[in-house]
Amino acid sequence: MIRHTLVTLAAAAALSASLQATPGVAQQEFTSEASTGRPWFAKVSHWGRWAALAATGTMVAIAATNNSAADGAFDRLENLCTIDPSGCVLVDDGNGGLEYENPLVEETWQDFATHQTRAQNFLLAGQLTLVFAGGMFLVDLLYKDDRPKNIPYTPFEVHSTPNQLGLSYKF
Repeated sequence: MIRHTLVTLAAAAALSASLQATPGVAQQEFTSEASTGRPWFAKVSHWGRWAALAATGTMVAIAATNNSAADGAFDRLENLCTIDPSGCVLVDDGNGGLEYENPLVEETWQDFATHQTRAQNFLLAGQLTLVFAGGMFLVDLLYKDDRPKNIPYTPFEVHSTPNQLGLSYKF
């Protein structure tokens, strides 16, 4: 049994040495670090899709927070107008627009409008980022590397060229 293992190891070492000694033959390993010929955007999309998904979640969370703040401001505006309807009268602001006569009501309205606009913008950005992340998932799927990988921590390595296949053993 030991003799058979030694003969196999010697044959693998000889095969590896003959492949390495062959001039002009570019060898390629079947590992994740090997050059796969994938375009740069496919390599970036492999990890960038997760960052895009995290950005989507963050933007949706910010949109939800701003929407909640806008709802609170609108509730305060309704309470102010219910308590004193005369303070909710709209007047000309002098620039062709309208504003509330009561400064507190106008400030509450501006707070509502600001948070509502932010919520809409962050939700739109989150949706666009989600579409971008989906595109990166598709790119990674289209340029998927289905070649066999080496078993981790094994001393054997498989080498391949267009015309040759080799096996080496590292001592």
